[in-house]
Amino acid sequence: MAEEGPIDIKLFLTGAEEKEIVFSNIAVVQHEEQEFRVDLCTVLPSARTWVAGRSTGAGKTMPYLPVKVVARIGMTAPRMVALINALQTNFQAWQSDQPLEPWPGARLESIE
Repeated sequence: MAEEGPIDIKLFLTGAEEKEIVFSNIAVVQHEEQEFRVDLCTVLPSARTWVAGRSTGAGKTMPYLPVKVVARIGMTAPRMVALINALQTNFQAWQSDQPLEPWPGARLESIE
């Protein structure tokens, strides 16, 4: 009987060069009992001067920040754990070469 355990399979991405890279500056993560949804969003150009509770310049006050969803993914909880681990590993490797200087008011929190 064959031994059971993880199988190491190398991935070969196909079609990646055909996909457009979209910019996202906001991620919204939601979950249910067995799945996660991640909406990758970008601030709409018309909202770049938006400040909470302040005038937009046209005499209007915007109660929200309009953003556009540019990509949406869903995954199971185990796949989300794998994604978080991959992101942490990749980020730590990048950070060791280029220490991140957070912008004023930014909160960088460890995901553990």
